[in-house]
Amino acid sequence: MRTNVKKSACVALCAILVVGCCLLCGCASSFVADDCLSKEQVELLRKDYPIISEGEMQFDVLVFSWHVRKGIIPLLARVKIVKELPEYSVEVWDDTAEPWDKTANISLAFRQFIVEVQETYINKSDLPVENTEIVISFAKFFEESYPVFRIGEEMILSLDKAKGSHEGTYLMYDNTAYYIVDDAYVISAYDEPAGDTFTGMKLDALSAIFRAP
Repeated sequence: MRTNVKKSACVALCAILVVGCCLLCGCASSFVADDCLSKEQVELLRKDYPIISEGEMQFDVLVFSWHVRKGIIPLLARVKIVKELPEYSVEVWDDTAEPWDKTANISLAFRQFIVEVQETYINKSDLPVENTEIVISFAKFFEESYPVFRIGEEMILSLDKAKGSHEGTYLMYDNTAYYIVDDAYVISAYDEPAGDTFTGMKLDALSAIFRAP
């Protein structure tokens, strides 16, 4: 009788473990399907949202961990691209010219876009910008080093209020930039530092990370 009881207990325990494993596997599968894009899905999206690798950058940018970046980024916001404005030009000094040459100026064209700020994660200024429209500009000469601005789409960008010749606009601050796809997931525009890989995450999940103090 004792042997039968022990056998029955072992069978019951095994059944519980099997069911538990199935439930865990089911949860894991559900997480991959619902809360994160697969590697294959990300690779497919990269055809429309190619990554800007460090080797493709036309200028040097220091890359820090998210822990460091969140302490120095002036403005991190989710924005919707509304429309492109006409380009404007800025005269800059040619560093390769002779010091005595006072006419050695270069005219750089700048592209500019009106964006609507949907949500702010970091805002170190005293100016509320959420639910308002701002203008983002960048040098056309370096446009391959910036994300593609598609009218009607949303992105998460780190920005800084411009001064001088760019007064009234915002410039991109660093490489914290993500495309929002299908209104639900994020795809990085740049190579992400080790340990801070957010590509493929749901927008809500990344927003929670960016909002955290």
